[in-house]
Amino acid sequence: MNESLNNSSQVNPSDEEWEKTMQDFMGNFGKKKEVESTPRYEYRATDVEDVIQNAEEYIIPECLEACKILWGKNIETIMCSNYSDNTDLYIDLLDGDGLSAENRDIFINNEGNGFALGEEHDYPRISVPGQTPESALKLQELADKLKIQDVRSCRYKSSAEFLEEYKYGNMPIEYDGVDEFGNVSVRRQYNPERTNITLQDALEQTGKSSLYVPPEDRVYESQMFLDWHNRYLNFHLNI
Repeated sequence: MNESLNNSSQVNPSDEEWEKTMQDFMGNFGKKKEVESTPRYEYRATDVEDVIQNAEEYIIPECLEACKILWGKNIETIMCSNYSDNTDLYIDLLDGDGLSAENRDIFINNEGNGFALGEEHDYPRISVPGQTPESALKLQELADKLKIQDVRSCRYKSSAEFLEEYKYGNMPIEYDGVDEFGNVSVRRQYNPERTNITLQDALEQTGKSSLYVPPEDRVYESQMFLDWHNRYLNFHLNI
């Protein structure tokens, strides 16, 4: 965490030991007060790529290394503790395809020991008591228990899905009504200018030519998620 501190305390410049002691004390105290009095770390609904690219802005130092361990295993984080919500450390993950079957089993087998799948609408969570350096290390140990996994299925589309979505563009959705079971019926029309566009043209116009992997028939959402997938493949090639 890179923070500046304006320390206005008066000290005797000739007494170097006393000056260093006071600076260290006021520095630690001032940093904590500064963090608690600012909206830093308290963002909501931020895209995971933005969080990863600006991690020190979004994640408190005590959770940062554990988050990096999870990201290095292709595990997306959705939320973590800050200095205002409680006095413990936690990181919430995504359920469903947010956890591989292997990692879900790790949660189940370690339930109550820092791992919690929670109730139906809860996020899977790793957590430890306190917000101390020792707590931060224990949180990293929990993150280390999880295994590398492939990217979530929502982070890529098949070529057919990608092309169809591109053909729709920003055309409005037309609602046909609701059936007896409460299912909403909708219709969508292709953008007339894109009706006959090819996959290659759609990839070029969206800047995603390099994100299409023909052998997998996947168009990845971004370079980061393609890199995550390749990391997963390379890991299994090398074990």
